[in-house]
Amino acid sequence: MQTLRAHRATQNAATAHTEKAQAEVAARITAQERERCRTLLAETPAQELGPVQRAYARLQADAGASQDSGEALSPAQRAALDRLVAERQAQMQAQCEAELGQAETGPEASEVMVTKAVPVQTLLLGEVRHRHRRSGTSGAPTQALCTIWRPGEEMGGVREGSIFSALGLEPRPRRGAANPEARAGLEVQTGRGTRWSLVAHDRTALPPSLEAAAAPRRAWSLACVPRGDAGEVDTAGFCLCVGPVVALGHAAQASQWAFFVDASCPAQSGDHTHPPPWLLAVRLEGAAQGMDWLDPGTHAGAVLELRDVVVGAVDADSRVQQVVADKHSSISPRVPKPDGSACDIQAFVQANLDLIAGLQCRAACLLGEG
Repeated sequence: MQTLRAHRATQNAATAHTEKAQAEVAARITAQERERCRTLLAETPAQELGPVQRAYARLQADAGASQDSGEALSPAQRAALDRLVAERQAQMQAQCEAELGQAETGPEASEVMVTKAVPVQTLLLGEVRHRHRRSGTSGAPTQALCTIWRPGEEMGGVREGSIFSALGLEPRPRRGAANPEARAGLEVQTGRGTRWSLVAHDRTALPPSLEAAAAPRRAWSLACVPRGDAGEVDTAGFCLCVGPVVALGHAAQASQWAFFVDASCPAQSGDHTHPPPWLLAVRLEGAAQGMDWLDPGTHAGAVLELRDVVVGAVDADSRVQQVVADKHSSISPRVPKPDGSACDIQAFVQANLDLIAGLQCRAACLLGEG
């Protein structure tokens, strides 16, 4: 699922593309009208053209720079010329809209293609089973990657672990194995008749006859590194430093590194008997124009929440855990909760300013800036 900023960027790009297409079609129709008028003046005898038509043709042939071609006209002829100009403008506008409409519905109807952004939401669904299911249905619970086209308001409150009843889902062709989203064995999508209804907020609230195999991802921290966690995780940390956005040189792709530390980092006593704390190295990668890149002036020194990042390699020598963030990930400022449970990282930073300063120098060196 795209982040809000990425979705807005996609919409803005689609709007810019539409405006460009409109300008190109309007310019081409105007040029055709200008050429028609020039041909009319060159090939039609003067006695066969009325004064109003001749004045209009001269006006268009001169690219509409002035109305001097109508100076010899009477007031009634001038009024007729104004009506002719308005009528031709309306006809050209209708022609422009018709060609743009053809471009939207037929790929070969026009050289100009207009694209529109379609909101989409992607969910990884787990199977809910009846405890007394028939024999032959045992085995690993089924998972499905569900694409929701134009999600409605009822999907705005979806949380991991929620139990829904979904009616009217349709099969979707499998995508390539190289696609990072193609992790599920089954792919489905919504249709016109799809209906969603909330059954329970979590599996503990299910009726005794039902059991859910899926569970929400738990919070993840650098304390999990020795256990070698893998897959997509959610975490939060204090951003030590942010590197520059670097173009990768192919397909307009780019990447960016940022280093984090979280509250699981042990405070060092200064006697050099403890190993250096683990750092979280976040690699953002994606289209140069479609990613929410981090801003060193805004995000460095802030507590950020990272969602849907993929755990990567571990550098045990440097004590750095890597994670990857792509266009489906979200990195945003962490909002403190009323009970103060989200303030633990900020409290850790305030209590260990010397340690944080040292870690910032270490992260800068890893970025090649130190």
